[in-house]
Amino acid sequence: MTIDMWADTSRKMSYTKLTAHFINKEWELKSNRPSCSAHNLNIVLSHSFKADTLKAKGAQDMINTLGACKRTVTFNKKSELNQKLKRSVHQHVETRWNSKLMMLQLVERQIAEVRLLLDEERQSAKLEGFDEHLAKNLTKFLEFSEGNGPARERKGANVTSRAAMAE
Repeated sequence: MTIDMWADTSRKMSYTKLTAHFINKEWELKSNRPSCSAHNLNIVLSHSFKADTLKAKGAQDMINTLGACKRTVTFNKKSELNQKLKRSVHQHVETRWNSKLMMLQLVERQIAEVRLLLDEERQSAKLEGFDEHLAKNLTKFLEFSEGNGPARERKGANVTSRAAMAE
């Protein structure tokens, strides 16, 4: 097995490529790059949720909701308000396929508590543009994607692939 890692600094993206090398019955060296459904799903979802893609589709409400969610989570992390929540909120990380889902789930499911904390800090503007109904629907969509993507594979996955999926 070989692993190649590189970064595209202009796009702020990191990449990893795994290659399996083996010798076949004819004693020939062969290489194979296994397909990674988590990576493929991340590519599709990342493209689908880019601001340019959403603007082109006339989905300004999605841009507003995701932006408000991200602003809120960033503020909660920096101000240490996370410690006051029952479950700490997580930031979206571009290279983790399900981090947008985790961010939305944790904000959407604690929205009343999040709003109270932001009000106490006079930071309620962080949630400006947040649409609770849309956030619930986005969460359901991403949960569906998770259930039909890498998470579904966990049932039959070995320990190594489960550890990789936990990233």
